[in-house]
Amino acid sequence: MDSAFAEIAYENRSFPIGEGQTISHPYTVAYQTQLLSIQKYERVLEVGTGSAYQAVVLATLGAQVYTIERQRKLFDSNKQFEWLQKQPGIKFYFSVTVPLGRADITLPFSSRN
Repeated sequence: MDSAFAEIAYENRSFPIGEGQTISHPYTVAYQTQLLSIQKYERVLEVGTGSAYQAVVLATLGAQVYTIERQRKLFDSNKQFEWLQKQPGIKFYFSVTVPLGRADITLPFSSRN
């Protein structure tokens, strides 16, 4: 998060993360996570990595998260966090294209960091 938002970082609100995108309200992430009832080793496909906040929450609960980001700058910004790249439960992908009507497409995807 940009240091300009440090004073309000713990408020339940969205924050800009670049490329016209925002991080979800913490309550929204918590509510979605609760609804998923994630069990250890379950696989989750997340479309729209953003700041990777949701991916980290799910991986912390034991999920294997495959997360895709279409915005190159957001994808690259996650690379600067070395600890994030060492998370064994998260696999990051950039801009995956899947043709419509193909039932034989499987993981892993084409462009992994």
